Amino acid sequence: MATPWAAGSALLATPFAAAIPAYTACMGSKFEERSPLGRIECLCEIAHAIAAPRAGLLREALARARASSALTSTDVEESILQSVPYSGFPGAVEALAAWREISAAEAGAAPAQEKEARGRRAAGARNFALVYGDQAGRVRAELRALHPALERWILEFGYARVMGRGALTLGEIEALGVAALLAQERRVPLTSHLRGALRNGWSRADLERIIDRLAPRCGQEIVRYAREALASLAAGG
Repeated sequence: MATPWAAGSALLATPFAAAIPAYTACMGSKFEERSPLGRIECLCEIAHAIAAPRAGLLREALARARASSALTSTDVEESILQSVPYSGFPGAVEALAAWREISAAEAGAAPAQEKEARGRRAAGARNFALVYGDQAGRVRAELRALHPALERWILEFGYARVMGRGALTLGEIEALGVAALLAQERRVPLTSHLRGALRNGWSRADLERIIDRLAPRCGQEIVRYAREALASLAAGG
């Protein structure tokens, strides 16, 4: 679901200083920010905030990222760009504008691995298979049945052009997807991307920590659903 353009003005008007207390709380948490999981947790907070725009939430997440020694500006920019398939271009525009103001960093260069148009569909199909495993063929058929353009756009844009940029690993991108879908309370795709995250390097314990970190910002029902779905998937469901 795309973020309304009008929401940007309210978020951009929030003073940077107001976000600092939230960072202090983050530093006092049990998570090790310098660990790979701690790093992705901070990026997941950004993806979640873009997907569920509430006044101040995005700036709090960006402030934590700005103060973190474990993250680069490129990490933050890439996590924002990876939000486009979930939250639309308006959300990315809003988040990048806020990041430019908070960080004063200039836009980074495109990664060398970013795919050109030629071969994009094949690249998208490969990434899709890595996420969906032996269910990839069935899911693609279901997308085609909804509309052939939907399958093509998801493969060529979402799984090739965006996910194939190369700056973040596929596992990291899947964790960002989980964060966005938690915010949007979209149960079926959330289950799919929890499965994709398990297939691409994350353990059940890792994903439980990410869910726990985002839980205070989510509805109780979707958090309960995510934990139950994760438990079932980890058990082979």
